[in-house]
Amino acid sequence: MTTKKELTIKTIGLVYNSKSIESKRLADSIQSNLSLDSWICSSIELEKNTNLFKNTDLVIVFGGDGTILRVAEYTSLHTSCTANIQKSIPILGINMGRVGFMTEIQISKISDESILSTINSYIERMSLSNLCQFEDHRSMLQIDINGESLKDNVLNDIVVTRHMNASLVELSVSINKFHLGIYRSDGLIISTATGSTGYSMSAGSPVIHPQSKDFLLQPLVPHMSSNSAIVVPQDASIEIETSNQDLLVSLDGFRNKILKPYSQISIKRSTHITTFLRKSNQFYERIGAFLGLPNSSENFSKTLSKNSN
Repeated sequence: MTTKKELTIKTIGLVYNSKSIESKRLADSIQSNLSLDSWICSSIELEKNTNLFKNTDLVIVFGGDGTILRVAEYTSLHTSCTANIQKSIPILGINMGRVGFMTEIQISKISDESILSTINSYIERMSLSNLCQFEDHRSMLQIDINGESLKDNVLNDIVVTRHMNASLVELSVSINKFHLGIYRSDGLIISTATGSTGYSMSAGSPVIHPQSKDFLLQPLVPHMSSNSAIVVPQDASIEIETSNQDLLVSLDGFRNKILKPYSQISIKRSTHITTFLRKSNQFYERIGAFLGLPNSSENFSKTLSKNSN
């Protein structure tokens, strides 16, 4: 049995999608009715206000997965370890985007008062219960380029692809210093388990449970070779050597860097993590719906009954 303990929640951050008027309106409305100390910031202004996270106990995100990715860049910097359990500042996602795999609360056609009540119920459980019951910890990736760490923590994926030309990309890939081969393709996706439901799945990779620490190597439209993904164990590193082209490396889809010819890239699991606040595990239900699978076990039972008669 898990021991209950009281935790003091002092400061809450609210971050809204800078491109959504409704996200800002709802964030302002919720903040004005919170009983705890709080701050509010748009996703695009986070880079200038990183000091806000220093003494923050929870960040509520109003937006979709893209907004969460921007927030996770900063909450993950506050990763700590207690009793051999890693955690960072928890994120509570309010889905105001399209897919919302990483969000927790769906707000379709409910009032601001109901949303506030739902948020308060999470805060109450977070204050009165052992957090380990309700936290969802996600692995991240780190990347070095030409021996220099970028100090960026990546929650979804790292994409190496062409830059300002339409030619094939040639990349020599090794895993744990053992040479794998040369990919001639549109690029490579190196994805976390969290990112396996994103770009890499569109490219044909399998879906990995988001709490897995393994990651994926997925080619993009390979030329005359298999497009099969490779699942890489959590303690491995991927080394990539580029050819005589300028390339682009994209981190979580919004942090982009130019790679000069003959660059050396090293990717491995980060020491930082992203933490989400949850009440239950909804992953299988959501991925089933996304894949278009019927989700009514009652209807399935009725179908079996009819077929047996």
